[in-house]
Formats: sequence, structure tokens, C-alpha cells
Amino acid sequence: MPISKAMKLAGLFIFVICISFQVNADAVFKRPPSLPEREKTQFDQWNKAAKRKNEDKVFSKAEGKYLNALVNSSSPYLRQHAKNPVNWKPWRSKYLEQAKAENKLIFLSIGYSTCHWCHTMAKESFSDAEVAKAVNSSYIAIKIDREELPQIDRYYASLLEAVKGSAGWPITAIINSEGLPIYIDSYLPKDKLINLLTRVDTTWKNNPEFLLATARTISELVAPPETEGGNHADIDTAELLNSSKNKILTALDSEFGGLKGEVKFPQETLLLYLLDELRRSAAPDLEKLLLVQLNNMMNGGIRDHVDGGFHRYSTDKEWIVPHYEKMLYNQALMAQVYLEAWQVLYDEDYQFIATETLDFAIEHLYQAGEGFYSALDADFKGEEGGFYLWAEADIEDALEVEGISYYSFKPADNKSNRKMGVLSKPEYRSPEISKALNKLSQKRHARGDLHRDDKVITSWNGLMIHSLAMASRELNREDYLKIAQSVGDALWVSRFDTKTGKLFRTSDTSQELFSLEDYAYLSRGYVGLYDVTQNPKWLDRAKTIYYSAKAYSSPPQLTKATELGPSASPSLADGELMSPIVILQEVELALKNRTLDPKLFKPSVSILNQIKSRASESTIGHISSLTHLNNGLHGSSGNVRYFANGMGRFSIVCAKKIDNACASLALEFTLNDGWHINSNTPLQDYLKPTIVESSSVLTVEYPEPITQTLGFQREPLSLFAGEFSIVITKKPNEETHKTKVNLPLQACNDEICLLPEKSVVIF
Repeated sequence: MPISKAMKLAGLFIFVICISFQVNADAVFKRPPSLPEREKTQFDQWNKAAKRKNEDKVFSKAEGKYLNALVNSSSPYLRQHAKNPVNWKPWRSKYLEQAKAENKLIFLSIGYSTCHWCHTMAKESFSDAEVAKAVNSSYIAIKIDREELPQIDRYYASLLEAVKGSAGWPITAIINSEGLPIYIDSYLPKDKLINLLTRVDTTWKNNPEFLLATARTISELVAPPETEGGNHADIDTAELLNSSKNKILTALDSEFGGLKGEVKFPQETLLLYLLDELRRSAAPDLEKLLLVQLNNMMNGGIRDHVDGGFHRYSTDKEWIVPHYEKMLYNQALMAQVYLEAWQVLYDEDYQFIATETLDFAIEHLYQAGEGFYSALDADFKGEEGGFYLWAEADIEDALEVEGISYYSFKPADNKSNRKMGVLSKPEYRSPEISKALNKLSQKRHARGDLHRDDKVITSWNGLMIHSLAMASRELNREDYLKIAQSVGDALWVSRFDTKTGKLFRTSDTSQELFSLEDYAYLSRGYVGLYDVTQNPKWLDRAKTIYYSAKAYSSPPQLTKATELGPSASPSLADGELMSPIVILQEVELALKNRTLDPKLFKPSVSILNQIKSRASESTIGHISSLTHLNNGLHGSSGNVRYFANGMGRFSIVCAKKIDNACASLALEFTLNDGWHINSNTPLQDYLKPTIVESSSVLTVEYPEPITQTLGFQREPLSLFAGEFSIVITKKPNEETHKTKVNLPLQACNDEICLLPEKSVVIF
């Protein structure tokens, strides 16, 4: 049947419309101003990449009209800047080489996707055509996601701290092709930035040696390499640990907790150190300072009282007004802190906070089959903390239950009249409280969704694996263990190359991003899974990753971070996370205690001496080193202890609690087949009994011994073997007093007896 004229015209009209849409789609993006000729052909490739990702809101056509090379990035932070007029490039060695070949300086910006001031500078400057022209015409512009390249970030953050006295993000720097800093600062307003770019460019063209001399001066402010130096074997470990504890106690804020200062970070490494010390000795002064911080963080605004989880830091010394971003590593570490605090101090509120924090991370950051995402943004619809703040009417409407009181305050850096609510006298397990908070949560989430950084970072997931595994054991939560094992399996399959030993930091393995941090924290996470499951695959994986890290010494960096200066390589100093070098040493110690692998019996004297030296020179900056030295000298203080190179283990369980104290403790032993320890009543006088030793008066219940004759001894022996428990109970009226017990252990089999060991337990 012939097609009517009207149908032909309608078809032509539809075709024209489609072509028009295609033209508009092709023309929606513009080249960055002052784009070099050789890069104009690349623009077509960027455009095609943007079209492929048209379902990603980052590349919505309504967001902007420019496009640059960051469109190909997997990092949400870099993709946020893909539509800037600034001609950004990712950090790659080829762009450093390009800067050298063209005799250009590099304009470097480091930040992350949930950073408030990074957003501010992006809106004010990086979206501005005038700034873009000043950058693009004279510089190679490089943008770094600090979470992808922690070594690079650490180097420039250390330089910024040396120059300015403190470091924060964004980091704004002008560097040469070798990475030397000619200028470094943090947030800069637009006018100041344009003026800086113009002045530096003029000076570079007329007097480059002056700027290079400045760069050398700045770079020399950073400490020398930590892997070099003299012999520090003369430092006595016990004396160092004692003097360091006194320094730390002096540095703590006795009124509000934490380190003294107007801005407070949780300092999880410090908190874990203090808890470790409390498990080793009764220290009332230390316990008091620890309680102050734990309670103020738990009750203050740094903790989200509605959805759970912790914000990154407090902008005031009282832990009240937070900086609102939420990072995965904070959730993992704070959950561990409060879980251990519950184990040591027996306060049920601490158990609640640990559980709440893990549940928050699972609900808001976990993606089955992938792992945990990195962070939630500080900003919401252009307002810092906007997701978390309330009008007075919101609070009054939601909190209808009588007896529930909220107190409100106005964040110092917020210009609106909205307030933040925090439970003044929290009843954490109250049904009424839960009802009120659920109402607030529903109101909050009706506003929309926070930006979530969907990078799955290997090391941060290693931290979460460790915390979930520990919590699954202590809280009897099979769901936590299931998630921890699922993430552990996913990272093993997707991130670790068993042929090369490379462990990738993110899902984008084409970029070859590596960090010692990933090796250290993932291997430690696998050790934690082994401790709970006793499945040898987790111990084997921990050993494989540990040996891969040792083989690389410093894992390969496509970015050539070590060429940028000593602090670009992994450091013994703690940052927001514990030093990856120290954690790798901890993994080595853990493997040594859990396996008969002879390779693990030769600790590096050089590294140990460096650890002691750095801890002695800068105690507060090397807290994880102190914990490691304590573990090496006195053994682990944890609730799961190994002896006889993994042939024996015991768990510490509080069998009876009175108030916030443990009145009765059970030591639950497991010895491998063929191994035993002497009973508390050996049949031979020359054999050392397994007897609980203490200066306190205690009741000790020992298991029924086994009488057995072994190959090396014709006479029968009285032994403990297999699975058994020793129960230690304080006498009445002594339940709340701290008690120290020593437990001598000597394991034997049918052929040999290993050297005697001793474990110390405080309860």
C-alpha cells in the first residue's frame, strides 16, 4: 500500500528532530579554553566517553559545557571535575614528562569527593573560564584524588604542614616536572589564585632559577628518609614504652578528651593504644582520660545520633560541631575502638555504639559483591552539613515523646538558623528514643540523597573486614562474619594478581594504582578472619599478600612517587591511618604467632631500630609503633591469644559482669591434635604446672586433667589437651577491682617441648 504524503512528512519531521537531538548532543560540550592543537583531536574521544556514561549524573548535560580528560577516570572526585574549563589531566608520568619537554610548570590540585572546601574551590575557581585560561595557557593542570594516591598526597600534605604549620584539603600547589614544590597552599579564593598563576608564570619565564631555588628550600623542610640512619639499637624498648606513655598522658586534654587543641580528630590509633595499655596494667589516670574522650565523642555531635556513624572530625574542642563528611575508615576504626572499650570497660553503651556504627556502614556504604564505598559528602545541596541540620519545628514535631530531651546549638560555620540536635542524656537502648530517632531519620532522608563516593578502596575495606570479623566473634553476629568473608573473597578475586603479586587499590586495574597501605590492611583483615573461622585459606591469603609486599619492598608506583621526595614513600609516622610499615610488621608478628613458617622467625633489626628511633623522637606521631613494640616485647593483649607458634590458642571471655566490671573470667583453650600443656597438678615435681598466678585472692577452676603416657616419657603425665576452659573468679567485694594474672604456658607434643611462654591478663 503506498505511503501517504502526510506519513512521509511526519517521518521526515521525526528524522529531522532526531538529527537535531544528535547535533545538540554532539555540541553540548565545549573544548576547554586555550586547548593545545594536539589535544583538540582528543576532545572527540572525551565526548564519546561522556556519551557512554550518559546515565551517570556526573555527566548530565545540564551540569556544564566543557569537557576534559578526567571524563575517563573511575574516581568520582576526578569525574566531578571532568566538566571544568580547566584542562585537567590525571596524575601520570607521561604528563610529568610533557611538562619537562615543554618547559612548563604543573598546576596541581589534590582533594577528594566529599570535601567541603574542595567543592567550594571547584565552584569559585575551577568552573570559571578566567581561571581556566590562566591555567591552560601556561601550565599542565593535574588533579589528584588523594584517596587513590595516598603516597603522593602524604608528600604534599607534609610539605604544606611544614610551610603553613597545618595541612588540609584541597591542596593547591605549583610544581616542576620533578615534583618539587614552587608554591603550596590549601584553599585559595579566585582573585588570589589568578594573581598567583600570573606572577609565577611571569617569573618562570624570566627567572626560573629563582623559583627552583625556592622549590629546593621548601622540599628540604620535609624530614629525611626514614629507611636510612644510624644504629639505634641502644634504645631500651621497655624504657621507651614507659617514657612514651608519660608523654602521651601529658598531651591529653583532661577536660574534654583527645589531644589538646581547638579542632579534634578521633585519633583512633591513640585510642586503641590507650585501650591496649589498660589491658596490660591497671592505670586509673589513663582510664579516666580515656573515658572522657569516649563519652564526649559518643554524646557529642561528632557522632550522628540519628543514623549512626561518626563524622570525620570536630571543629571545636568539645566534640560538639562536626565537619560533616563520613569516611569508611572512621566507621571501621571507631567500631573497633568502642568494641574494645566494651571488652575492657564493660559499659554496654560502648557495645551499642560499636554495633550502631557497623550497622550504619552496612546500610549506607556496603554494596554486596563489591565491598564498602568510601565516603558520604559533607555538603548537601550546596550547604555544609545541610543534610544533618534541623529547623526548630522539625525537632519539636519529631520528638513528641515526653521525657526525651534534645539540646540544640548553632554550628559556628553555618549561616542559617537551623540547628543540630544531640541527645543530652542518651538512653541508647530506650524504645522511646528509637521511635523518635526513626522519625527524624525519615524526615532527613525525605530531603534527598547525599553524594556517595563509590570507590571501593582495598585498604579501607581491609579495615572493615578486621572490625566486622572481631565484632562477629565478640557479639555473636553471623551476619557480620558473612559480610566480612564476602568482601574478603571479592577483593582477593578482583584486586590481587596471584601471578605478579600486585594488589590494586581500586577497581580500575588499568591505572595500576598501588599502595603499601593496601597490602598491610588487607593482610591484617585476613588474619582477623582466620582468628574467627580458623579456616586456613584466610591465613594463606594473609601470608601471600604479606610476602608480595615484602618482595616489592615498596609496591610499584606508576606515578614514581619516590622521585618526589622521601615522604612520598610509605612512612613510619601515623596519619589518619596507622603507618602501613608498622601494620605490615604487626602482620608479620601475627603470622609468626600463628604458624611454624621458618621465614617469619627473622625479624628485621633495621626496621625495629628505626621504629624505636622514630617513636623516641616523635611520640605522638608514632603511636602505632608503640603498640607494635608492646606486642613484640610482651605479647598480644587481645581477647584471642596464640602460643606455641599457633599450635595453641585461647580466648578471653567475661563469664560474669557486675556493674561495669568483670567478676569472673573464662580462658577458653584449643590445642591442636598431638599437643598439650601440663595440668595444674603434674605428676612429676620437675614439671612446671599450668597455674594462674596473681597477687590477688582468686578462685580458679581448672579442667579435669588427662592422664597419658607419651613416647618421650615412660611415666604417665597429667595434661590439658584439646578444648578446655580455666575459670578465674574474684572473691566477693573485690569484683570491681582490677586484677592482674600471669599464666605460664609450655606446649609439648610426643617429640619436643617448646620454650615456656607467659600471658598476662588484666580484668
